[in-house]
Amino acid sequence: MFYICGENSKTITSAITHLDPYSDECYDGLNVFFKPYYSRLLGFSESLEDCIPKAFECTGWQHDRWAGDGLYSNFQIGLEHADGDVKTYLEGMGVNRGIWFAGKATAPFAALGTVTGAY
Repeated sequence: MFYICGENSKTITSAITHLDPYSDECYDGLNVFFKPYYSRLLGFSESLEDCIPKAFECTGWQHDRWAGDGLYSNFQIGLEHADGDVKTYLEGMGVNRGIWFAGKATAPFAALGTVTGAY
């Protein structure tokens, strides 16, 4: 799994957001970007079919106004006593006010605010 953010993610998602995510054009566009990275992984061989990505998953949440235009939270290095903040976060508002959470907001405690938790 590769995680990108900032200007790189804006560039990539802007280039493919209008494409069918299962099209060859979308695959080729993402492969051009990611191949220089995955081709450096230990054991990679262009001749091995198992080393060639079968598909890419690229979401367009960065362009979704209902997702905060790509807004996400994370825990900064050096943060102290975040467990108290997380416990408050997990308790929520205490009543159902029509707010729904997904991704990292529903992850187990250890994965909150992480890419793994969002996945």
